[in-house]
Amino acid sequence: MDLKLAGFKIKQSQRITVSRDEEDKRQFVSSVEYTDDRKISITVPLHNQIPLELRRGETVYVRVPMNSFSLEFSSRVVSYTSENILLVNLEQPQSCKRVQRRGTVRFKLLLNIRIALLPGDPKEQPLFKDAVALDLSAGGLEFMTTEQYQRETFVLVAFHLEVQKNKTNSFLVKSLVRRVIPISPRKFKVGVQFLDLSMADTDRIFQYIFKKSAEKDYWKK
Repeated sequence: MDLKLAGFKIKQSQRITVSRDEEDKRQFVSSVEYTDDRKISITVPLHNQIPLELRRGETVYVRVPMNSFSLEFSSRVVSYTSENILLVNLEQPQSCKRVQRRGTVRFKLLLNIRIALLPGDPKEQPLFKDAVALDLSAGGLEFMTTEQYQRETFVLVAFHLEVQKNKTNSFLVKSLVRRVIPISPRKFKVGVQFLDLSMADTDRIFQYIFKKSAEKDYWKK
């Protein structure tokens, strides 16, 4: 079911983060369950299963991930309702801002990935080697490897992300090596730019970064 938020259509149970103000690094994860012209009903925001204690009249800052940006706005707690679950009712915002996220948010992580040089012959099978990603964005990633790659080389990057709980998405992305930093004679840090990434996969990576950033209270802009 589609809901409306500040003039934008969102899906029911859309994941959001809630903090006490825009500068607060501690972000609590919630979801939008209902909207009308006057209010937005969200689940109680949680961080590591600890609820954010909110009083009526208190102002909070909300971030809602969209396809290529996030909607951000301040709102006021107006009431609580309890049906099947306890919901916090917020005022519909008078205004909100769009914050471009895609390709700019880099999330630090340790993720097992596989890298292969792009074969010159389409009939040739790529030879994948194991590597470890150190950070990820919707525009590319950085990884550690024992293989020495050359700048401006085309590679294939394969990895898996748990974008939604208990649901893993697989990615195979043609990429371009943009930088190579020797760490030791047999260890290299390599940065690649994603090429030909579908809109659906871009959105999945963006959603993954948003979710993990919220869980760790960490945005690197």
